[in-house]
Amino acid sequence: MSSGHESVFQRNRRLATFIKNGDLGRNVLDELLPTGCAHPYEKSLWDYKRELPCLPQLRKPSDAERNSYAAEMSHIVKDVVAFYNSHGGYLIIGVDDKTREIVGFDKTFDCSDLIKKVLGATKHEIDCHCKCHTVCVNGADRQVGILLIPRRPDSRDAAQFRRDAPVDANGKQAYRVGHIYFRRGDSCVPAQASEDFTFLCSPERRSIADPDESFRYNALDNNLGPRDPGFIKFIGREEYLRELWRWLCDPFSPVKLLAGLGGVGKTTLAREFVEDVITSPPNGLEKAVWLSAKRQLYTASLGQYRPTSRVDFTDTPSLLRAILAELGTPVESIDPESSTQDLVEEVVNSLRILPCLIVIDDVDSLAPEQQHDVFHTIIRIIDQTLGNGSETRSRALLTARLDLGAAPGQLVRVRGLERTDFFEYVEMTAESLDVPWAHKNSSQQMQRFYATTDGSPTFAASIIRLVGLGQTLDSALSKWKGADGEEVRRFAFEKELNQLADSQLRTLYAACMLGETSTVELQHVCRAARHCSMTT
Repeated sequence: MSSGHESVFQRNRRLATFIKNGDLGRNVLDELLPTGCAHPYEKSLWDYKRELPCLPQLRKPSDAERNSYAAEMSHIVKDVVAFYNSHGGYLIIGVDDKTREIVGFDKTFDCSDLIKKVLGATKHEIDCHCKCHTVCVNGADRQVGILLIPRRPDSRDAAQFRRDAPVDANGKQAYRVGHIYFRRGDSCVPAQASEDFTFLCSPERRSIADPDESFRYNALDNNLGPRDPGFIKFIGREEYLRELWRWLCDPFSPVKLLAGLGGVGKTTLAREFVEDVITSPPNGLEKAVWLSAKRQLYTASLGQYRPTSRVDFTDTPSLLRAILAELGTPVESIDPESSTQDLVEEVVNSLRILPCLIVIDDVDSLAPEQQHDVFHTIIRIIDQTLGNGSETRSRALLTARLDLGAAPGQLVRVRGLERTDFFEYVEMTAESLDVPWAHKNSSQQMQRFYATTDGSPTFAASIIRLVGLGQTLDSALSKWKGADGEEVRRFAFEKELNQLADSQLRTLYAACMLGETSTVELQHVCRAARHCSMTT
C-alpha cells in the first residue's frame, strides 16, 4: 500500500471520527485545508463551496430574493441529504469549488433555516451545525465556514424527498419527489441501480473502509433451501431489483406482491433479492424467512415435474403456524385449537420482538379464496409490527399469479425478460444443455423465438430442449405451439384456468375456437353454449 493511499485512508478514518463526535474545530481544517490550501479534489466526506445562500440582514428581502434564496437553498438541502444518507460529511465554505482558491465567506448563514427546510422536504431532522474560522491566506486573514452534516443513524430509513424542489432561474430543480440522494465519490447523486439501494440499506457498506481491505459481512439468519434444479445463473431484472430495494427504503409500504403469469420468473426474482438482502442486511432485520406453498416444480430444460422438498403451508392458519415455528416458537407450544385471530396476535407479538423479511412464495397454489385471505392477513399483521418502541418494521414479499386486490403501491407486475437479457439467457441455457447455438440475436428466428415466448425463461428453456432433441429452431417453435409445448403451457396457465368461473371459461373457449370475432358474435356464442349446458 502506498504512503499516498495510506494518507487518504487515514484521513477518511479521522474525518469519520470527527463527524461522529460532532467536531467543528481547527483539526477539521487541518485535514481539509492543510497548510492553508484546499485539496485539489473532493471526496465522499467533504465538499468545497464558494458560499451559502443568505437573505439580506438589514432590510426586508424582496419576493424575487426570497424565491432565489429558496431555489439556491434547495441545492444545499440536496447535498445535506446526500451526505446524511451516506457517511455524513463536511461542507467547507469560502473555497471556490472549481479553482480551489480560498476566497473567504463572511456572511451570516441561517443554519436553523436549513434544518427546517430539510425537515420539510424529507421528514428527517438532520442536526447540522455551522462554525466559522479565520485562516491566513498569503498573509491575509480570510473567514471560512465549516458545515457539519451528521451520518444517518443505522436505525433510520434513508431520507427521501417528499416534495419537489423549487424551480430556479434556469428552470431546473435540485431534486424531485421520491428521489433518494447519496454521496458517490465527489458527487451527490440519486439512487438508481440496485447496488445504490444496497449501499443505502446496509450499515456495513456505509462504514468507512480501506478499498483494498476485504470485508466479511455478517449474513442475515435465514432458512433458505437449495435453488430450483433448473437454475443456472440470474440474468437481468435490474428494474425489478431496483424497485424492491427502493421498497426496503420506504417506511410506508411494508408489503409487496410480485404478480405475473407462470414461467416469467417471479420465484427466481424473489430468491435473488432475498439473497442480496441476506448478504447486505438492512439494520434491524433479524432474519429472512422463506415459506412456500409450491407442491411441485416444473424443470423446463428436463421437460418434467419434480416434487418440492417441502410444502410449508396449505392455508392461512398453517402459514401462521409455520411463521411462528421459524421465529423460534416450539411447535408443541402452539395450541392446535388456536383460532386464526389468536395466531395473528402471536405472530404480531413475535415479529415485534424479531423483525423479519418474510417471503411467501407461490400463493396461487392455494384455493382462490385462500389466496386473498393469506395476502390480506399478512398485510394486517405487518401493519401492526411497528410498536413497543421498535424502530424496525417487518416486511413481507409474496409471489402469485393474480394481483389479489393489491393496491398500486403494493404491486409489482413481473413480465418476461427484456429482449437483450432474453438472448443472453438463451445462449446460457443452450450452453448448459450442450445444445449448439449458432443463431444470431438479430436473426428472424431469434426475433420469432422472443415473440413466441414473450420473454418467459421457462418457455425458452422448454423450446431449447426440443432443439437439443434434434429439431431446428423454426420447427421447435412450431411444434411447441402444438402438442410438444402442451406440458409447459399447462404448468404456466393451469392455475389461471382453474380459477376462472364457468362463464369466463365459456368466453375463453369461444374466443379460442372462433379466432377473430366481434364482441356481439362472442356474446351470442356464449349464450348458446350456456343454453346447451343447461339443457344437457
